[in-house]
Amino acid sequence: FPVTICAGYQYSKLLPGNHQTFEVKTTVSAQFPNLISNDSTTFIQGFYNYYSYDDGSAEAAFGPTGVQSMLAVHFNAYESDSLLGVYLHFVPSVVDVSNKLFYLTVWEDNNGVPGNILYQDDAFTPRQPTYNQGLNNFNSYYFNNGVKVPVSNSFFIGWKQVDAVRYNLGLDRNIDRSIGSTYRDWE
Repeated sequence: FPVTICAGYQYSKLLPGNHQTFEVKTTVSAQFPNLISNDSTTFIQGFYNYYSYDDGSAEAAFGPTGVQSMLAVHFNAYESDSLLGVYLHFVPSVVDVSNKLFYLTVWEDNNGVPGNILYQDDAFTPRQPTYNQGLNNFNSYYFNNGVKVPVSNSFFIGWKQVDAVRYNLGLDRNIDRSIGSTYRDWE
């Protein structure tokens, strides 16, 4: 059904499923009254149950080096929410790190730097980087025991790694999202 978005309409957050798609159509017939074939544009807008700054393509890779080093990506969300896990894209490189260990971690924001730990895998449930077959396929890393981690509108997600070698997380270089995210590593 047609909806005028300038009136402030909001779609229900209670719609079923893990994603919704909507056809968006704009018409400017008053501007070109004699050119009906060129008076509108239409596209499909998808809304999904995950938040990302990435377009799904990794043109580069990055990661910290050093025993017990940590990596954190800063997210500025539109509102507080809860997380069930993360999607990560580890990029194969010279060194195969799929047998190395890391602890998935979520931090609260402490004035633009990672603060208190909201979630971290324990010593009994470390993770290993997984390479998915195919170009730019992400791997799901859900929090242990189905934990939902409440986060504010500013938080960090990353890991603490056990080994010194770089794990190479995919980095989107096509789209500059530096305003909304910050990548940090420290030892």
